Amino acid sequence: MQVVVSGAGGRTGQLVVKKLLEQKDNFSVIATVRSKGSAGKLTSAGLPESNLVEFDLAAAAAAAGSASNAAAAGLAAALNGADALVIATSGVPQIKYLSLIPVILAKITGKEGVRPEFSWKQGQQPEQIDWLGQKLQIDAAKAAGVKQVVLISSMGGTDPNHPLNKLGDGNILQWKRKAEQYLVSSGVPYTIIHPGGLIDEAGGSRQLLLGVDDKLLENNPRNIPRADVAALAIGCIGLKEALNKSFDAICAPAGQGSFSSDWAGVVVVTGAGGRTGGLIIKQLLEKADNSVVGTVRSKASSSKLQFDAEKASLVELDLAAAAAAAAADNADNPAVKEFAAALQGADALVIATSGVPQIKYSSLFGVIAGRLIGRKAMPGFTWKKGELPEQIDWLGQKLQIDAAKAAGVKQVVLISSMGGTDPNHFLNKMGDNARILDWKRKAEQYLVASGVPYTIIHPGGLIDEAGGAKQLVLGVDDKLLEHNPRNIPRADVAALAIGCIGLKEALNRSFDVVAAPPAAGVALANDPAALLAGLQADCDYSINSQA
Repeated sequence: MQVVVSGAGGRTGQLVVKKLLEQKDNFSVIATVRSKGSAGKLTSAGLPESNLVEFDLAAAAAAAGSASNAAAAGLAAALNGADALVIATSGVPQIKYLSLIPVILAKITGKEGVRPEFSWKQGQQPEQIDWLGQKLQIDAAKAAGVKQVVLISSMGGTDPNHPLNKLGDGNILQWKRKAEQYLVSSGVPYTIIHPGGLIDEAGGSRQLLLGVDDKLLENNPRNIPRADVAALAIGCIGLKEALNKSFDAICAPAGQGSFSSDWAGVVVVTGAGGRTGGLIIKQLLEKADNSVVGTVRSKASSSKLQFDAEKASLVELDLAAAAAAAAADNADNPAVKEFAAALQGADALVIATSGVPQIKYSSLFGVIAGRLIGRKAMPGFTWKKGELPEQIDWLGQKLQIDAAKAAGVKQVVLISSMGGTDPNHFLNKMGDNARILDWKRKAEQYLVASGVPYTIIHPGGLIDEAGGAKQLVLGVDDKLLEHNPRNIPRADVAALAIGCIGLKEALNRSFDVVAAPPAAGVALANDPAALLAGLQADCDYSINSQA
């Protein structure tokens, strides 16, 4: 089946092309782009340059009806013999950067309702792109005898006062709706998809929800990954049930519904951007029976993650902001609400968040000078504003525990730290006596008292070595601090945390763990159930209690 994709240089159009190329046995693809200079991502994905067609939609729409319309002639040639056309073109507003000044001032002064302003490039207003440009494509498809047009439009078209209509006074949704109505009346078999807010996260991990007439705008969240829109559009090609249908589409919160019957459990991992959290997700993704959701401070940094972000559902969680909002009883805080939504339907929550001290570089001069004269000196540390241990390791973890309890999560695995029995531990003194271990211990005691089934792991010093090569040793109440060595690879902590999920021997247990070099000729015995069965005690929280 031959498919033409217009707007292939855009983010959604690119994904449509890439997914079609993955099904070469079923589809041959022709992609239209404004200029071949913007087609690098398509050719690198395997699209032959001969299958690229330059199509300046704005110029073609402006010259519609002209016998010398070269741009329109190029599209007509591309559509010759095509079975389907996927229209992924759309007007794109441009922000007026000077309008950001009053927005910034409003944020500083606490004034609400100040929004940035937008404009449109000359000749690329919604009337030209989303009405005349789409009309031209529909006419060309009809003239070429195309068997189906799949039009990717937008939700919100029922409301003339929708905020998107006000962007640059472009009435973009009104012009899109005019094009949709033109397609319906054209006689060309069609499928019209109205996606909710488009987000750039991995697809294939959240349940799709369909509706009509913008009723899904009442949902929260009401967004959908572009990758899922692309997959849905392709799935509708040649599907008799999709012919002459128009509908809205969003995705349910992570963990609600089921995207694939092959996944038996939904695991949410917080702190996925950290080294230990990243390893947990990486190892979970290697198990086909898990659906994985990871929280990161910013999706913009997803390229730095230790795992393939395309295979896990990512949720932004600014833990410091969420904890501050929760402490102020602000349940409407977007970070709090999105995290709560991510936990809906989750079987387990693995908490791998932690405050991270920042070294005071000026203190290194004293360390270097001390070493030169044979005097031992330690560097100084500080914490980012709003990210002190009290905010992250107590209030932030309390927020996660409360959300897990409200969502009915079956188990919380909390990765904490050894040293909590000693109020004078050196880690408590880092960053002006910020007491990180005391705040961690307070969160642990809160979890124990919460009624949520739990597993609390206190690893020794975390090291970045390969896992699976050392013998795990369990203990309680920091007695393993006398052990040498008293460290453990992060990869082993990740594997242990995963092994405890759903394990009855691990429920309502708290313990310390380090890793020792294996004895010569002795096989490793790191089965979590066996290790925990051999550990008769749990941590005694009456020691240095923070409750």
